[in-house]
Amino acid sequence: MDSVKDQLRSLFKLLEPTEHFTHDLDGQVMCIENGSYSFFTPSTNQWISIQSYKPDERPFEEIVDMAMSTVYARGYVYVFGPRDYTSSTYSRFSLVTRKWQLDIPMVGVAASTEVATFYDGGKLIYLLGGTSTYSFEHGTIRLNRIDSFNIETPQFSRVGVLQKPVARGFAVFNNNILYYIGG
Repeated sequence: MDSVKDQLRSLFKLLEPTEHFTHDLDGQVMCIENGSYSFFTPSTNQWISIQSYKPDERPFEEIVDMAMSTVYARGYVYVFGPRDYTSSTYSRFSLVTRKWQLDIPMVGVAASTEVATFYDGGKLIYLLGGTSTYSFEHGTIRLNRIDSFNIETPQFSRVGVLQKPVARGFAVFNNNILYYIGG
């Protein structure tokens, strides 16, 4: 009987307990819109819409393809890319307090939109490719960068470069393989 238990244990990857930051939001989908944000609960098929800004405020009206540049990590939703096409900034939304921190400087990395992002499950968010925001007057320039953002220190670092410049895609990291889709 012990050998059967050992075999069963070997078939399953034991997951370490993780800290939950937003128990009340487990299993929900968040949608960010210009003047509000919404949560969808698939199990009940219900939407909850929350007006988070004054009617004349539209914090994400200018971000192009914001969905590609958005990622969840440890109780925050991060949106990478400037709202004004000139600065190198990101914003983050606390799911605990339900408040935005806008236009946080991105020191040491290129200002861009259309960036593919993914969270490694630890302390790093990776940013791949994108379109340079400094080049809109002269045509768009796609980037080949791979940068990381440490959510504990909040610092950016260059990790490497892609073989080809990419933008408007999505990144997935699975079984130690990075997949880039689209772009």
